[in-house]
Amino acid sequence: MMARFGEWLPGAIPICGRAVLSVLTRVGLMAVLVMTASAYADNEKRDYFGDYRVPAGFEYSEATITPDKARELAREHVVLTLVNVTEVSPAVAKALVIPGGDTVLTLPALATLDEEAANILAQRPGRLRLWGLKSVTPEVAAALVAHDGDRLELNGIKEISPAAARALAKGRRSWGISVGLIDLPLEIAAILAEFPYNLDFPYLETLSLESAKAIAEHGEVVQRGSETVGPTLDLGKARLTPAIAEALLAHDGPLSLNRLKRLEPGVGDVLSRAEQDRHNP
Repeated sequence: MMARFGEWLPGAIPICGRAVLSVLTRVGLMAVLVMTASAYADNEKRDYFGDYRVPAGFEYSEATITPDKARELAREHVVLTLVNVTEVSPAVAKALVIPGGDTVLTLPALATLDEEAANILAQRPGRLRLWGLKSVTPEVAAALVAHDGDRLELNGIKEISPAAARALAKGRRSWGISVGLIDLPLEIAAILAEFPYNLDFPYLETLSLESAKAIAEHGEVVQRGSETVGPTLDLGKARLTPAIAEALLAHDGPLSLNRLKRLEPGVGDVLSRAEQDRHNP
């Protein structure tokens, strides 16, 4: 199946491939990309995809938190940010676990998380944004995806070991995972391609042709009524050459280019030709 390129809207984050449009013309695409860059130009340190204030919610500013306080806040606020909390104990993790998937928990300063606390925290079905973590062991990675739930975001992780990547790829987080890799080595691409759900690399900058071919194997299509649906693959800000774009067309699901600010010469031609081929098989 040929990949479809997702909807380019300012700040849009594709979820489960629900909003998929045709490939835009080169002129239209470039216009929207310019709009995206200008609409979210920010002089602050965080960009739109790493700002814990989006979506807005309650911000707890203390550096430590007790289980009782965690339980109180989790029950009162569906969108909760523990701004300065650096460590979550198993007891606090248990207090933070509440039913219902329409919640967001963000820990932008989280520095350490052991396997026991990770396994408990992963039982929270809502979105988990553990942006403060800079690394994960294979054991912690496996624990974080041991339970089904909304999207897991590990945007602070810029490098990952093959063992930790393999643990994530075997995970059950059916709304997808986000990993903050800057570069996508071939070995890591081949491992993460085994993850069956949405896969997001919001800060990716470097993507080789070999890695593009490997990550294009990500996911499998499923039949939902008369519609064929595959998982979304978001490649962040990675520079795409025509050859890389061609390789990515093998992906069995929507490809998101929301974070690109411009297209390299020839890439628009590849995308336009692919869309024409899709409509005229």
